[in-house]
Amino acid sequence: GGGARSRYNDGRMLAFKLDATGSIPAPVAPEVDIPPLPPLTASEEQIAKGAELYYEHCVWCHGMGPVGMVNADLRLMTAETHERFAAIVRGGMLLDKGMDSFADVLDAEQAELVHQFVISRAMEARREIEARPDGADSDASPERGEGATPSG
Repeated sequence: GGGARSRYNDGRMLAFKLDATGSIPAPVAPEVDIPPLPPLTASEEQIAKGAELYYEHCVWCHGMGPVGMVNADLRLMTAETHERFAAIVRGGMLLDKGMDSFADVLDAEQAELVHQFVISRAMEARREIEARPDGADSDASPERGEGATPSG
């Protein structure tokens, strides 16, 4: 993966002083708790297509990879939000909260490909958190949805 995906942008503004001798501490990614995830049913090729669609239509509000810095961090969707993904993305269910309908540019299959990409990124984030040496969650991350069913 790209180097930018493995780095956290904490939005700091840096000011420098001539002849300064201090150092800048490394940014620390905030702790996130990835909720239970629905099964990942897409192939790698389908996930790649979902990524293309995400970066064409969603990145502007939901951020790279999809780590939202201003709007919703889609990796943190609840089981209920996953269940309503199509209604939100294509049906305009959250129009009153600023989430437009994308029914004019994404058909149902394309919306599901975006959803599968988001699920894959959430699974990747969970694996990264669990691999941290600071003793994150001890449960193994489910691969491709095994054991990761939506809680209701």
